[in-house]
Formats: sequence, C-alpha cells, structure tokens
Amino acid sequence: MTTSYTIVLEYQFESLNITMRQHWAVRKKRQEELFTAVECAAEQPIPTFKGKSVVTITRQWGKRGRAFDPDNLVGSVKPLIDCLKKPKGRQKSGLGIIPDDTPEDIELRVKQEKSPDGVHRAIIEIDTQGTKDV
Repeated sequence: MTTSYTIVLEYQFESLNITMRQHWAVRKKRQEELFTAVECAAEQPIPTFKGKSVVTITRQWGKRGRAFDPDNLVGSVKPLIDCLKKPKGRQKSGLGIIPDDTPEDIELRVKQEKSPDGVHRAIIEIDTQGTKDV
C-alpha cells in the first residue's frame, strides 16, 4: 500500500553558500522559524511514516529569483529535511513524519522550477510503501 503526504509552504530557500557563512545562532533561529512554518502548513493530525520513504522537494522560485546550481540546491533542503525527521539527541524540534534522514530511511529527490504565480515556495511530497500511523 502506497501512502503519500504533501506539504506546500511559502519559503525562500537559502543556498548552501549562504547557510555555511551564517553564525550558528542565526542558523538556529531560522531553523526554529522554519519548523514553526512547516508545522503550521502541515495537515492536522500530522502522520508518521515507518519504513523507507521517497521524499521529493520541489523548489519554486518567484520574482527576482533564479535557479540554484545542483550542489546548492541539494544543500538548501537540509533545513526542511531536519524539520520532517523525528527529533533525537539534543535536537528538540522535528515533526517525526519520517524516522530519520539516513539512506535507509529516505530516498531524496530535489527539483526546482519557476513559480507560475511569482511566489517562493517549497512543495514537500512524501511517498511511502511502509506503514502509516496517525
């Protein structure tokens, strides 16, 4: 049985080059803001998936935006993946939709396209053949 779940979020991706140069406190604050935004955009109740999932993240860039290089594109989705996984260790935030971000738990696909309406957006699609708990 295949189950899918989609989250659409107004979000302006930051390239890996920008994220690497941020102070750790700024990066932590932005991660907390993103977690709140993803939590608000997610349907209620938020499902949790067990087993391997295919996570497809589509970056739509809007006005004054442009395509990222492939390496920056993949690096820019890390904050979103961290919001989706189950919190562990010192990490306090995480929705727990996917168990972890290891290769055994997810197959990551990242795409980008120009937004049809000029809004910066992230479309997160999670497809799984495992079981779903609500």
